[in-house]
Amino acid sequence: KNQKVISNSKADPPPSSLPKNSGIIYKVPCLDYPSIYVGETKQYLRKRLNAHKNDINHLDTDSSTLADHSRKMSHR
Repeated sequence: KNQKVISNSKADPPPSSLPKNSGIIYKVPCLDYPSIYVGETKQYLRKRLNAHKNDINHLDTDSSTLADHSRKMSHR
């Protein structure tokens, strides 16, 4: 299985830096605490990151661990 790990310390990586393929493993570091969210998606990465942002901004949805962390730590 050919997978690629994506890491970026910026909150919003520029769209041009995101891979154009799907089926990847990615990580999102917390800029305030020593924690890292690691995810795997079969979606395009841009679509999955937008879904994370949507989960963070809408409290009434079933959310990811990343969104739960963001809310509990009052990140926005």
